Amino acid sequence: MQRSEYGAAHHVPALPLEIIDAQTEGQIGYQLTQAIRNALVSQGQRDPRVCAVVNQVRVEADDKAFQTPTKPVGGFFSEQEAKAKMETDQWDMIEQQGRGWRRVVASPEPKEIIEQWAIESLMEKGGIVICVGGGGIPVVRDTDTGDLKGVAAVIDKDSASALLADHMQFDAVVFCTGVANVYVDFNTPSQRTLTAMNVQQAQQHMKDGHFPAGSMGPKVAAALGFLEQTNKGGRERKCYITDPEHLLEALDGNSEHGTVITV
Repeated sequence: MQRSEYGAAHHVPALPLEIIDAQTEGQIGYQLTQAIRNALVSQGQRDPRVCAVVNQVRVEADDKAFQTPTKPVGGFFSEQEAKAKMETDQWDMIEQQGRGWRRVVASPEPKEIIEQWAIESLMEKGGIVICVGGGGIPVVRDTDTGDLKGVAAVIDKDSASALLADHMQFDAVVFCTGVANVYVDFNTPSQRTLTAMNVQQAQQHMKDGHFPAGSMGPKVAAALGFLEQTNKGGRERKCYITDPEHLLEALDGNSEHGTVITV
């Protein structure tokens, strides 16, 4: 994002945000693909099938999020620079106290993973698929022609992952984060670790303000969205939230690390 804003500003045209989304998804997908493949080879697998898919994710053009953009992206600007961007590029900008002005874009709700068919096909052939990186590339569909068009937005990666998991009828979804568990009264003297909770308890904690939008809120909200959908396979769904270091322990279910949310 900042390369587009500053580094090449006087040499090549600035890139639309959806193109930057695509670049980021491809770059990180390449790195993860290579790292996972190499790790599997080091464990004795001869030719592991690991690949990345760059995804378009459909959102609704009339999503209310486009009326009130709130997702900060890119670098910081002075007030003068911000006003120029708002006038010439029609950017929405907000001031972050003590840091400067920053662009904000919409974070609409994902509705469809356009390349889900490719993900399913690759998995059926035994592939480990890296997908929906960063929430995917937000696109809208023209109701008359069916054409897809990119839009300046950032989709919440947890919501997009939960949508894909639901549409593919997965039994479980895992959200990795920077802490081992979900907590109430986080970073206060009364902090309490949650190792398990059901949908109703999670909803109450959300209502009580324990999961702010800037931290655990999006992950718990995505988990609830996944769990509240009917699993056509008839199996009970689960959602795990933990950090990468304790992932296997959390999935094992016999550890104080990791939080599991059930219906």
